[in-house]
Amino acid sequence: MVVPDGDDDIPNPHSPLRRSAEFNSYSDASDLEVHSITLEDESAENMEVFKIRTKKKKSHKDGVFMSMWNLLNDLLTPATIGSAYIITKTGLGLSLIFFPILGVITGLTLMTMYDLSKLYKKKSMPDLCELAFGSWGYFLACFFIFSFNSGGFIAQNLMVADLLTPMLQEITSTRSIWTNRTAVLCYFSILIIPISLRKQLHSFAITSMVSVCCILIIGFLCIIKLLSGSDGIPPHENTVLFARGDFYAAIGAISYCFVCHDLSIHVIDELKDNTRKRYSYVAYTSVALTIFGVFLVGVPCFIMFGDRNLEHANLLSLFPNNDFIAHICKFVFLLDLFLTVPYACIMPRSAVTSLATHFFPSLQTDARKFNIFFYCSTISLIVVALIISILVNNMGLVFEVAGGISACAIGFVIPPILSIKLSQGPFLSRSTVVNIGIVITGVSIWICSITNIIIQIKS
Repeated sequence: MVVPDGDDDIPNPHSPLRRSAEFNSYSDASDLEVHSITLEDESAENMEVFKIRTKKKKSHKDGVFMSMWNLLNDLLTPATIGSAYIITKTGLGLSLIFFPILGVITGLTLMTMYDLSKLYKKKSMPDLCELAFGSWGYFLACFFIFSFNSGGFIAQNLMVADLLTPMLQEITSTRSIWTNRTAVLCYFSILIIPISLRKQLHSFAITSMVSVCCILIIGFLCIIKLLSGSDGIPPHENTVLFARGDFYAAIGAISYCFVCHDLSIHVIDELKDNTRKRYSYVAYTSVALTIFGVFLVGVPCFIMFGDRNLEHANLLSLFPNNDFIAHICKFVFLLDLFLTVPYACIMPRSAVTSLATHFFPSLQTDARKFNIFFYCSTISLIVVALIISILVNNMGLVFEVAGGISACAIGFVIPPILSIKLSQGPFLSRSTVVNIGIVITGVSIWICSITNIIIQIKS
């Protein structure tokens, strides 16, 4: 029997469990505490309504400033290092149009998720989907969350392999099975395990802040490199300034840059005094800084490398090996990845946990079982991502697949559809019309992205 928080924690005095009852108190499965309480001989005649309170850990709440870093890290880090690839694939002119438009849509859909989670008192996107569409909506949301975030996890592993392998071989002056790409991925996967085993989102706030600062440092270093001259950088073909003919191929990757809606409800839950106004500061500031970060890093590299950006989605791979600024950028970015890749475990693990607790409810009431599942699922995610990262080396394709199939659904399809389905106002209200427009935009991006993926697979 689960006893919720608050003053309504009142057991039924006539329940057959009144003599010996076990009450489970938890804020979520990762904060589970089980207490057994024995009720002695109370007769039904003189039993008064009473309250039983169980001890529970005090949940940590972050302010606006610290909450912003977790949401911003989810947006900024995976997308920024691939920003030059995305801008080159789209064309600079269209990028300057697409990014702000999708940023505005992202801000609107983030606030939609806030309104729905507060109105229906749900703490995850799958729960809202289940409320709106039943079990199939729940399972579909879990699938999209898992595939999108797993794609991000794998893409960041590929970044590590691209950067650290040549650096390790240069430092050790050897090329062997101990310094090759597979070995580097194994070393990195082992190193991130301790940080990946953190359970609460707020425990990542400081590391998220450091990660975002690392990205901004890389952006300013790229500007310095651009202004100081292109010594050591091979000449490149003329780049497309406004729009490439196949710009639609990059739309999935652009979508990837703006998706944090699955994480946003967890940020809302851990935001101190989480009013709509306070959360709007977190949401819109995060989106604005994401657009700033993408152009801060992407535009200088677009100018320096041109169409060579299409050869490597990881822009740091294009810098000369002996360039001093490039070495600083690579070390800073490796620090960023070391802190961010464990953070990328949160949402795929959350999707797996949601499914597990759905089929095995005992995980919610048994702390020991849950902890075993938590550690096993975390290690399994790291191992699976490691295996796929060893087998795949096209980070651009990973961005496009994860973005086209799942990111678009999470960011631009599911939130407005949920709002339309669960809306309590008139069908043709202003908010409904806006949400219909967002759904049409999201589905259009979805179709373009999936079409491009099919074309790439066939070719």
